[in-house]
Amino acid sequence: MADKITTPIPNLETPWEDYGGEQVEAFLKEHIKSLSAEKIGDWHLVSGDDGIATLYGFASIETKEQWQQYIEAGNTEEAAKLVLSSVSFYSQPVQDDYTLAARITKNLDNPMVMGAENLIKFTYNCYYGGDPTDVDTQQGYAKFSVNGTQLPALDMRLTPGSTEHSVNLGPYLTQENNTVKLEIGNQHGKSRTWNFTVRALEIVLYLDNSYEESLVRQSDWRLRVGCRGVEALVHLLIDGREVATSTITNSTYDFPIDATDTLIAGSHKIELYAENATYGLRSETITTYFIKAGLSTPSICVGKDADKRVKLYGTASIPYFFYYPHAGVGSTATVSFEIRDTSGTVLANGATQTIAIKADGTSGMQEWRATIGDNQYLTLGEIVVAIKLGSVEALHTITVEDAGVVLEPATECKIYLTAAGRTNADSDAENWHSEYNGETTCTVQRSDNFKLTGENGFGNDRFLIKSGKYITLAGNLPFAQDFGVNANSAANRTGKTFEFEFKTLNCTNSDAKVIECLNGGVGFVIYANRVELHSAAGVIETRYSDEEKVRIGFCIDGTTTHCVNKLIDGTVESYCNIAYIYVNGVIVRMTDYNNAAWRQPTPQNIVIGSTDCDIELYTVRIYDKSLNYQQMINNFAFDTPELEQKIAIALRNNVLDSTNAVDFAKVTAALPNTPYKIWEISRMPTGKKDWVKANTEFVNPTWTPEDGHACASFDCNQHDLALDGTSSLSYPDPYKNWANKYNGIWTLHLGDTDLVITKYSITKGVEEGEKEFVDKVNFASSEGISNILAMNAYQKILLGASVQYPNLLTPQQAKQQAEGKPVSYRHSLSGFPEIGWLRTYENGTPSVRFLSLFNFINNKYSPSIFGFDKSGEPEAWEVEDNVNFFMDYLEPGTFDNGKWNCLATTLYYARIPKSSPTTDEDFGTAGNATQVTQANEENYWLRRFHNWIVSCNPHVADRHKLRYGSYANLDKPVSYGDATYRQDTPAYRLAKFNAEYADYMSKESALFYLNFCDNDLCTDSFDKNMTIALVRLKA
Repeated sequence: MADKITTPIPNLETPWEDYGGEQVEAFLKEHIKSLSAEKIGDWHLVSGDDGIATLYGFASIETKEQWQQYIEAGNTEEAAKLVLSSVSFYSQPVQDDYTLAARITKNLDNPMVMGAENLIKFTYNCYYGGDPTDVDTQQGYAKFSVNGTQLPALDMRLTPGSTEHSVNLGPYLTQENNTVKLEIGNQHGKSRTWNFTVRALEIVLYLDNSYEESLVRQSDWRLRVGCRGVEALVHLLIDGREVATSTITNSTYDFPIDATDTLIAGSHKIELYAENATYGLRSETITTYFIKAGLSTPSICVGKDADKRVKLYGTASIPYFFYYPHAGVGSTATVSFEIRDTSGTVLANGATQTIAIKADGTSGMQEWRATIGDNQYLTLGEIVVAIKLGSVEALHTITVEDAGVVLEPATECKIYLTAAGRTNADSDAENWHSEYNGETTCTVQRSDNFKLTGENGFGNDRFLIKSGKYITLAGNLPFAQDFGVNANSAANRTGKTFEFEFKTLNCTNSDAKVIECLNGGVGFVIYANRVELHSAAGVIETRYSDEEKVRIGFCIDGTTTHCVNKLIDGTVESYCNIAYIYVNGVIVRMTDYNNAAWRQPTPQNIVIGSTDCDIELYTVRIYDKSLNYQQMINNFAFDTPELEQKIAIALRNNVLDSTNAVDFAKVTAALPNTPYKIWEISRMPTGKKDWVKANTEFVNPTWTPEDGHACASFDCNQHDLALDGTSSLSYPDPYKNWANKYNGIWTLHLGDTDLVITKYSITKGVEEGEKEFVDKVNFASSEGISNILAMNAYQKILLGASVQYPNLLTPQQAKQQAEGKPVSYRHSLSGFPEIGWLRTYENGTPSVRFLSLFNFINNKYSPSIFGFDKSGEPEAWEVEDNVNFFMDYLEPGTFDNGKWNCLATTLYYARIPKSSPTTDEDFGTAGNATQVTQANEENYWLRRFHNWIVSCNPHVADRHKLRYGSYANLDKPVSYGDATYRQDTPAYRLAKFNAEYADYMSKESALFYLNFCDNDLCTDSFDKNMTIALVRLKA
């Protein structure tokens, strides 16, 4: 056996055989210490201007980030202490890049209580090279995903700097084990990702579904309680005293109640809560009541699901039940309701309810609903609901929370009927009526076949009137005497306001009458899809969709209005007697009723009901005065049943200043995502060719970098502006349409980057831009419906229908689809709504005033939105004189007596291209005799299509027969399928169309246009603005 070696082991290559354990231990410790002290966990390369690059080594990523912070702060001494090693070397010149400096300053809490706030905090900076002062001018981004799902609502744009950003992820951590991913990056391709795991703990305590509160109890019964989540100790209290506990984990337990029969007869309160001391968790307390038999007098309790917190103007649901011992079979009990303050003072009384008593003396679960609409309730903070049955009562406390808005209806409402909070069990349900100053002003009379049973009548904040049933607002004849400006007595010139909020259901006829009060051409009719206001001055009408909740209002002024229209070049004044139609709080129609009287020869009641649909009636208001538009908006918001909609209506319509003028600051606050445009115009243009200089500022809050250059905000100074459309000549300023040539200094705003441009795209996904655009007042046709929203609906529906009917797509659209791109090319105008403002100066101080709602749209001559160009290969021809019956054959044009004579370019005018690429004349026309051939070549395809339609038009055949007594004979027999035709009859022409249309047109496109315009929207525009696009396919 060899002797043990006692000298140190010299190196790793030396065998350890014969070395003692002490030598081996010393050797290992020496090398382990060396490794731990010098380990490099991350590197950072810094390139100097002198060509020397330095590579720094750090123990970890966190250490490197701390070093960067010291360097940015100029603390080089502390930074040097963190460097484990460094090496410098000469290198080729390096192109500096952007440095991403993103750091987590607070990690997510783990574990957490589910539903609680859980903040992550971080900073973001980005600078050029190694100079922290050379800050990036572009914003960075932060994106979050939870459990593999992106959260776009949390996407952030980050401005470089030292600002700490904070995001609450608590509401999104809804599973027991959650994964969170945070990505922070700059606009130069650099990003960093963090991944977190968060355990969200909860205790969910619940009563088993088998529990029925309203049952009358004897002694010794069981209450089944469930608890899921982490392990919890569940506590049971009866009348405030703890009587039992049990540990429950994702299971149920049956608590014995009154097992020893020690509770007295009557009502008792049960409270349950669960806790986990390890994690500091405690559930909400469940409160329920039960009634123990044995008393000879009634007992009443509030149900466990009663609302404990309600926002002001919201509706509180208060379930309740009672036990009425010794009540006779078939007997009823009257329950009354009060709202009190916490001291017991009665603030309001609710309608009583009459409840049928069951054979065992119980009521079953009942409900009282109360609208918490009095503003003083918020001041009080808490209110108490008292539910009274004879001499006994049950009390329930409700915390009233701020809704963030103040809602008040207009006063002096003579008839007010609301279904909110009412049920068929209300004692006055059979006698629904309205009172004003203590007197009944209207009583609701139901038709004989209308019984308040089942779903008929009150429920869910509406009054349901089934098809074939009617109600009459009896006791009020609203047009019994004239109330307008022309009434004989000055005392009667009060004006009038009517408001009806309703929804039609199960319509078999969209033209069904639903509300009517009309006689002798005076009054109104409300249909499922439109409304009419009648007077001797005529009928005004507007339309809306059936089977949607809508609020219709009529306001008829009792005084003459002095109208002042402030124009760019002065003011225009007039005196009008105005009647208005409102839809959902907005004026949509008005008329000067002039000398008309508002008295019916045979006065009628208002009747509500229809044979063709069901009606949900929510609210009726009638005033003996004309409300202004702010009051109409306030009423609309106040009466809307759903609290969220109330608040939304109030917020988005908070746009008026103290003088009832539209206020710029309030509009941008109420409608923060609505684009707007501000014009500075030196004088009013006098026509379509009177170009004046203007400055335009366009702001689009909805633009995102993903949209590219399309639809971005811009300024354009000293560009040309004129009126657009012949009708603009007679309209006042707010209703004029503007044509814009953006030929001035045009600057696009892309976030923090400005870009000078010469063309602009109004359509996402369309890169090619245009120079000319139109701002068109929001109603663009006489029926008031055809606007850019309708055109965007046309595009959306067309793309949906094209899945089944691909021939709806133009070749340009089909190419986009085949390339896997979103189909952005159009069949219609492109654009979006905007708010228009005019900027003026008073002694050098600028201010803006509201003009109107506009549609920012492309010019009809713009080819890019269709995927066309101006080469003349694709063509678009619009009907010229608003009518075209395809009755006349189009011959080639001629140039005679110094004039171009061509029926084709009389019936149509070229939109695309507007001008001939060859002659620069209007496309398809000739300016002299030498251009005739070129012009007829340009309009050839139009004439070919038009003449083929004429040859298939059955009315042309009928016209010949009316004139000559018989159908014309064909030159020779023609066969289509099994049929042979010898005369030019309508049947022959239809057969010709069906046999040949594929060579001339997309039939699907024509049918889609017909269905949309004739059956849905834009009836007035069906032929008036019809444009025929001719796209020739090349092999």
